[in-house]
Amino acid sequence: MGLNKDHFEKILEICKGRMSCLSDWGDLTNHFFNSRIPLSKEELLMKEMDETQSCEILQIILWELEKLDSFSKENIYVLFKNLSEKLDIKLKYLTQPLYIAISGKAVSTPLFDTMEILGSDIIRMRIRCAMEELGSLSGKKLKKLEKKYNSLFDNI
Repeated sequence: MGLNKDHFEKILEICKGRMSCLSDWGDLTNHFFNSRIPLSKEELLMKEMDETQSCEILQIILWELEKLDSFSKENIYVLFKNLSEKLDIKLKYLTQPLYIAISGKAVSTPLFDTMEILGSDIIRMRIRCAMEELGSLSGKKLKKLEKKYNSLFDNI
């Protein structure tokens, strides 16, 4: 998955406080080393949303992530903070399904650090896999969402 020494150092840094013994390493970090992770449709659902609504939010997240010039944890945090405000969804509810989509677990390594380490391509692939698990969006729903997105985010 293209991880180098710097990535390993970052992974170790974000995991140190979460491990009580070395045997915790595997379970805590397996999402960094596997191309596919197990997903649960129920856990991917956003609070008080169905599959379609949750899938729409994930699509908006994808569109916003694609616009980032630099895939740093700081930029990712700002993106999610802005999305939280624009979509009127608390940040913790907006990010909870991303933990599942990215790590396969509700509790994992810090989300924005993990996203930075894995990189844009892997993160976008995992979000697309999560959308597939939720049933994806039909072409018609996607076009409708794109219009809503463009008006909400002033995109042209």
